[in-house]
Amino acid sequence: MHRYLALYLVFMTACPSEEAAPVADAGAISTDAGQTDDAGPPELACNSGKGSLPEGLTTQSWFADENWRDIFDINWIYQDQRTVELPQWEAAQFELDRKARIHGYSVRFRRIARRHQNEDPLTVSLLPDFGYDGANFGSHEPLASVSRCVKDADEAGVLDQWLTYTLETPVEVQGPGLVWVGYYKENAEAPVLALASSPEPERSCEGPYQGCHSAWGFPTLEDWWFNGLSIPIQVDYAVQLHFEYIEPERTPEEMVFRRVDDQPDFGGRVAIADYNGDGWADVFSGGRLWQNIGGEFTDVTEGSGLAATGDEAYPGAGAGGSGIWGDTDNDGCLDLLTYGIYERLFLGDCAGNFQDVTEETGIDDLQDAIDCNEDPDDREHAPAQAAAWIDINNDAKLDFYLANSECWRGDRGDFYTDQFYLKREGNRFRDVMGRNGWAAYEDYTRGANPLDVDHDGDVDLLVNNYRLKPNRLWLNDGRGRVSEMGGPLGLAGNQVNGAYGHTIGAAWGDLNHDGWWDVILTNLSHPRFYHFSDVSFSMLGTEAGPWQAVEPNGFRFQETHSVPALADYDSDGNLDLVISATYAGRPTDFYWGEGDGSFVGDHGGSGLTVRGGWGVGASDFDHDGDLDLIYNGYWTNQHRQGQALHFSVLGDGVTVNSYALGATLRIQVGERQYLRYVDGGSSQGSQNLGPIHVGIGEQTRAESVTVHYPGGAERSFQGPFVPGTHYWLLFDGEIVEGWAKP
Repeated sequence: MHRYLALYLVFMTACPSEEAAPVADAGAISTDAGQTDDAGPPELACNSGKGSLPEGLTTQSWFADENWRDIFDINWIYQDQRTVELPQWEAAQFELDRKARIHGYSVRFRRIARRHQNEDPLTVSLLPDFGYDGANFGSHEPLASVSRCVKDADEAGVLDQWLTYTLETPVEVQGPGLVWVGYYKENAEAPVLALASSPEPERSCEGPYQGCHSAWGFPTLEDWWFNGLSIPIQVDYAVQLHFEYIEPERTPEEMVFRRVDDQPDFGGRVAIADYNGDGWADVFSGGRLWQNIGGEFTDVTEGSGLAATGDEAYPGAGAGGSGIWGDTDNDGCLDLLTYGIYERLFLGDCAGNFQDVTEETGIDDLQDAIDCNEDPDDREHAPAQAAAWIDINNDAKLDFYLANSECWRGDRGDFYTDQFYLKREGNRFRDVMGRNGWAAYEDYTRGANPLDVDHDGDVDLLVNNYRLKPNRLWLNDGRGRVSEMGGPLGLAGNQVNGAYGHTIGAAWGDLNHDGWWDVILTNLSHPRFYHFSDVSFSMLGTEAGPWQAVEPNGFRFQETHSVPALADYDSDGNLDLVISATYAGRPTDFYWGEGDGSFVGDHGGSGLTVRGGWGVGASDFDHDGDLDLIYNGYWTNQHRQGQALHFSVLGDGVTVNSYALGATLRIQVGERQYLRYVDGGSSQGSQNLGPIHVGIGEQTRAESVTVHYPGGAERSFQGPFVPGTHYWLLFDGEIVEGWAKP
């Protein structure tokens, strides 16, 4: 059960009863903040926040009535403690859709007693968001804190009046994002903020952070979380935020991406390839095959052979929800491996017809280690989250890695082991996990990412893991034997008290143009656990050894960072980044690359309105020279672009697999070299086997392209290569121009 849902149920079923000038990123917070004790706001002199607000400000609030109540009217008990007697933050959340300047806020207090002196300060703070989960805020590092006097809250003896706080130096927040206004109730004797009405049982605080707009934070309540407990509540605090937007609202035409109307929603997994060789990148997503016809997508699943229901061994399996493209029989036509609960292999004929050959492959993920349904006679299939093609022994035959997940029983999950299938003769495969150096770790695996990470001529594999498990980096010796080196080379994650992270996605690229592979690791990290559960990383590779994390990397902290799509979305030569965020209501992140491994957020300018997204795939689907997206829909790129080149690579099917999966490209443009690779699979059901896009900014050509193939073969292709043309690089050294496959 999700953490907040469990707490929400505790609150609803067991608790309610009737009883008597800095510039800040709205989502940014330092990564060591969770290790700082939350002792409440700073001590301030009375009335540091007294003043006049400018005219013409925008005011945002959430309460719908003035039936004022407070937390003493909600008798919430946790672990035999009345929470009203504990130190407590009362906070209201506000969403800003672009850069804004905050001038102040207004609140209503209740329960100001005679014991509170006229000069006692009532301090209220402006707080950054912490994780985009609707409950957590950065109370330990406020953006601003100001006070008013008790006497001002009780002028003329009226307790329930608005008290306005003016910031001497207004705070600018970058937006879009969330900010909070919070008051720290030190004990049961302190005044409290007013609440509008009583709890609303029908209002759900689970999922979208917009579901509820107020939250409680208890810094001293600790159990299996850390640094206290936070929970959203189904009532609204009497708080108003006063601000002005300081940049104009962008029109749809000014966004980076625009969703194309009348195109499919696709699914949560995206595998891109031109399966019929007509020059247009097609998509397998959500168990459906989508043919790209001149930049528009048509569902061609029926009649393709991918919609078959299978026999008794694969009841109702169909083509699964996820897939990876690769030519397993080296006949020049792309085949499709689908995976999920069942794995199936379909051989393609280059014309859109696929034959199910699963029965003859030997692929079988039935495992005995876990008896999830507690029926020893009913063996279970291990659910796979990702898969990747990789020629591990350089025999030109594609092998594949199957990333398995977990069986959830009661209050814990049991992990299935992953599998590695070695290609044999014909269409047969053999699982060799436990041999050739492969260790059968009990991990929850989210991604398999093949690449020649050390540039030694063979393809290695990064396996990214969930459930606080270390990531695994399998280095290949070129003969099919591997060694696990994730820890020594810095990609396992940061170990704290035996825990690592929840790495959902990974993406390779040369972020700083030094000729070495860098990597983005995107992690789900709960706010109350994040200081021992890795947040997302930008990691730079070097010739000297371990990957090094970029600090600061520019990422805002979002609890559910999921799948990264690393590509040059403005063709300026630097790789940019889209990061999806699963869980309902969570916004998509978009970053421009700075060329040094760091990024600058442009979340509001991306145009990507997907919330609770999953798989992302990028390609030039409409042949206009820039990268578009498949992401819960089809998004066309409308941003101003630099110059761009497009390449596809082919092997000979004898020395190198026919689509050269795993090959590395070095593109020479003037004094700069660009690094790209041919994708055999990625994280959480993603693959991009479409044409390779290389943005070159204001340059007008590339002088040469050197291809390093799996197995150590190398070819140098001499240019000039100019924008506006797609180039096929053939294994025999020939260069063919045009989008369609030669």
